[in-house]
Amino acid sequence: MLRRTFLEKSIISLGALLVPYSVISDEKITAGNLYINSDSESIPQIELEDLMNKVITHFRNIGVEFKKTKLTRKFPWLENLDLGVFIYDSRYQMNRHDNEKSDGVANANTDLIREEFYIPYENATIKNNCCFVFPNVTKYSSGEENLISKVASVCSHEIGHQFTARHIYDNSQKRTRKARDFIMCPKGYGQEFHPQNATIIREFINLAKNKDYDPNFIMEMRLKSLNNIYLEELVSKDRKGVIVNF
Repeated sequence: MLRRTFLEKSIISLGALLVPYSVISDEKITAGNLYINSDSESIPQIELEDLMNKVITHFRNIGVEFKKTKLTRKFPWLENLDLGVFIYDSRYQMNRHDNEKSDGVANANTDLIREEFYIPYENATIKNNCCFVFPNVTKYSSGEENLISKVASVCSHEIGHQFTARHIYDNSQKRTRKARDFIMCPKGYGQEFHPQNATIIREFINLAKNKDYDPNFIMEMRLKSLNNIYLEELVSKDRKGVIVNF
């Protein structure tokens, strides 16, 4: 775990759950390049710049910048912490039962992706450097109102997974009344990262750099990120005077 100041440790307790992470961290951390490629009929091309800006803002608010951000219809070279977000309308997801449909995936099943979307990367690059977002599922599940904001939230959610952020729920029964305010809540379409995930993302980027982007280390970190965050557990731990961190 990276060293934090006493102030940072204290703020990441219950008293700061609703404080934007940008308030407590002025230090900017730079990830890799971010490319967004959309082939979706659900998202007008004219709306893509707005979508990109919303995604950039989600990360900028927690002190994370990208080296370069670009809308593209091509397949750029991806390495280290570069990410390509590929947006298309998924037939496979729409054919699943409603409770199984997904708005997006990271660390994707490459065979399923290749069956419905042309992508020239090797499997390892698809898993490590790509995310896939399906606006037709979002539109079906939640309607057209504020669709760009919702899809931007899904993009940031899947990027968050690649940066080892964790799903967030109210409690272990996976209720989402409060958690829906946050990006990593499944189908919550929140517009900010919970401070706990903000810390996780920033630490992962720094650790990956310190390890010279060792792919084995990055994969190990991602596997360790499969646990969920439960807001009620954070409250319980905080009442006992325990500072909650990762």
